[in-house]
Amino acid sequence: MLNLENGYPAPNRHGLGWNFDSCGSEPFWTVNPDVEVIQRTAEKYLGQPIELEFLGGGLYNKAYAVSVDGVSKFVFRVALPVHPHYKTASEVATLEFIGNHTRIPVPRVYYYDSTSENDLHFEWILMDLVKGVRLAEVWNDMGIERMSDSVTEVATLLNQLRELRFSHIGSLYRRDDLPGEEGMKDAVFIPLDEKFRMYERAHYEILPEIFPKDPPDSEMENGTQFRLYHPDLHENNIFIDPETFTVTGIIDWESVATIPGWMDHYPKYLDGIDVDDEQPTLTVGELSDEWLDWALMQLRRVHDEASGRSNANSPGDVLKFKFKDYFDMIFRKGEYATCLFEEILQRKRASGCPHTQGPPT
Repeated sequence: MLNLENGYPAPNRHGLGWNFDSCGSEPFWTVNPDVEVIQRTAEKYLGQPIELEFLGGGLYNKAYAVSVDGVSKFVFRVALPVHPHYKTASEVATLEFIGNHTRIPVPRVYYYDSTSENDLHFEWILMDLVKGVRLAEVWNDMGIERMSDSVTEVATLLNQLRELRFSHIGSLYRRDDLPGEEGMKDAVFIPLDEKFRMYERAHYEILPEIFPKDPPDSEMENGTQFRLYHPDLHENNIFIDPETFTVTGIIDWESVATIPGWMDHYPKYLDGIDVDDEQPTLTVGELSDEWLDWALMQLRRVHDEASGRSNANSPGDVLKFKFKDYFDMIFRKGEYATCLFEEILQRKRASGCPHTQGPPT
């Protein structure tokens, strides 16, 4: 059974609750995973006594370090059932695929359960503990040269993802995780009211200009136009050796999917604004926002060079990316979306180039 509150689905699943506001919905844990059950489960699969230590958690997962003979070796990660089965099963398949087809350091998965039909009543993964420290712990102390070296290494690793091409958009799964699959379960479709129909009409009016029917290129002809993309690659998902600053692991692959090339953007930790090329004065012991904006701009250029391509996408690609952001905004905050669409339509009618300015403030 599904509850509906303010038009948002709130499935009755163990441990899952929802907070609602004008911008949408956000999941929360109604109960914490039973640590004793986690320990019994880990010992059952590893075949030896273990010790547990809580590492941390967020909206969707809680992680525990698993120590054997006093040495931390594994992570037992418990998932909130926001997307039952599919999120866990896809991450397992993605980690396996990347481990087999690239040199990107990712955790090895030893055991997992992508259902909640177990003693823990949650989905879980038992995988390698990534060595090193999170990039976020040392980033602001590295200096621009070491930052550049690190960005170059990450970009080189990501190039291996871009070289893996696929014929369809979607997530990766092991065949035995989708037996007889015919579609997502517990999907809720909410009828569009008149306001959203107005947005829909606005989309169709400008859609052909944003996504024209380009002549097929070689990638489209041979069915290899899509590539894997990590959408949440921030400083807490990259681990490095604190002495050499080399990458020791990249985590959080649960939302990875294949995408069109125009959606392949900078890693999230390099997001920022373009500023003046002149380096701001650096105060000893403190990195100002101005300096960090300048540094990120330089590091995006380093990333471009290491990638062998430019992320200064064509105006058409920029417009596609902005259109996607506007479309996502519809279901987050209706009044803001109204303003966005009114403005983008006005620009189109006036100049035929609606991407010449940013969103209204």
